[in-house]
Amino acid sequence: MVNLSSMKVAELKAACTERGLNITGLKLKADYISVLEKAMKEEEAAAAAPAAAPAVSEPVAATPAAPEVADTPEPSVEAAPEPIAEVVPEPEVQEAPVVAEVVETPVDIAAATEAPASAASDKVSPIEVEMKTVEESEVGEDKTELQAVDEVPAADEKIAEESVAEKAEEAPKEEEKVEEPEPEEEDTEPQEWEYVEMPKEYLPSPCYKISCLPEECTEEEVTELLKDLGVVLDVTLDGKIGFVRISPLEGSSAEDLAQKLKEATSGDERIELKESKVHIEAYKADSLIYVGNTAEETDDAQLKEMFTEFGRIVRCFVMKNKDGVSKGYGFIEFALRAQALKARSNMGGKPNKEGEGARTLRVDFAECPENKSYFSSTVFVDQLPKGFKDAKALEEHFKPHGKTTNVHIVMQQGGVPKGFAFIDFKRSDCADAARRALDGSEFEGSTIRVQFSNPARATEQKQRGESKGGNRGEKGGK
Repeated sequence: MVNLSSMKVAELKAACTERGLNITGLKLKADYISVLEKAMKEEEAAAAAPAAAPAVSEPVAATPAAPEVADTPEPSVEAAPEPIAEVVPEPEVQEAPVVAEVVETPVDIAAATEAPASAASDKVSPIEVEMKTVEESEVGEDKTELQAVDEVPAADEKIAEESVAEKAEEAPKEEEKVEEPEPEEEDTEPQEWEYVEMPKEYLPSPCYKISCLPEECTEEEVTELLKDLGVVLDVTLDGKIGFVRISPLEGSSAEDLAQKLKEATSGDERIELKESKVHIEAYKADSLIYVGNTAEETDDAQLKEMFTEFGRIVRCFVMKNKDGVSKGYGFIEFALRAQALKARSNMGGKPNKEGEGARTLRVDFAECPENKSYFSSTVFVDQLPKGFKDAKALEEHFKPHGKTTNVHIVMQQGGVPKGFAFIDFKRSDCADAARRALDGSEFEGSTIRVQFSNPARATEQKQRGESKGGNRGEKGGK
């Protein structure tokens, strides 16, 4: 049987039309498959039923006379010609003759039984006759049984069921013949984060929380206090507490820095600032934000300018590919989480530029512990056709630009599609190629938009389906 699941919707529709099937109102692939399967089963049953007909069609005309032979008057039976005598050597036996010989019965016998035969024919037509030959060892002769079946549709149904059963038994054999797909070749090419150099200023620096500061001190005084332990990049004070970004001195590691700070701020020998012994401990600021859907022309300085009003910016950059072209998103780290929260609340959903072609910014928190965390391999696709949920068709649209690993169309409760999806690529550079090629392309009558998803939270976004708009503006920014 044809594997309907492997056919496209257009092919299924054409197959239905070719058979003259009613497909009015059908939209889903599963509906076309259901209609075709039913039609094909009916075709198989119809093809199987006539196969048995030739075996019984020939004797039907003579069948009515056969059961009546036993009731034929004695004089007529004695007058039978030699052919009958040869088939039935014992005249005493009242068994029905072989059908082949009954066909050659003389006209006078047919006339004697004409009225009963005609009545029987009217009563049981149409009739299917089965002949069974029984070999009896004691008598040493063949006997022929004639069995009349009144319900022809029931016999046809049985034949159809037997045909379906035979097809089912043959199905596993066909599956065994299907060749397994060849294993995919291992991707030996370096990943994008391995060959695209990240500038030093893009990378995070260790963050420490410094406490027990005197009530009146300045950022410059804190910087002077710690300059012999590491390179102080940023100091932000909040009362008697400060937050310091500090990197190791040349020739030393982050572990060396952590050990120096621990020794300098523990025990009785703690360093002092204005006679106040300070304490320093490692701190996770959690103040890095992802800014998505940036304009192609936006650079590092412009992005920083857009967010500088919300607090001290420690680092800010737009992600680029190997050719130096913007990927359409960037990252900003604020000195304090409160500043990042403020930026997220105020900038999410704002236009990414002035004038025609502006889209809304998407702003959310991010966590990027290593270089590859900054390179997104997931694209967000919106403005899909209304009601669209064919993940296979969407995958085919993106496949020319690289290997995809997952296509996730986000649904509402009840299985209603929301009109957007996430597509995971095996490589981030392939995702970038797909974004640049397909953003604004036509897909099944709709102009779709393609943009990168937050690489640090792609899995979380798909799980929640952006039900609350998470990445501000992701649900339908212009």
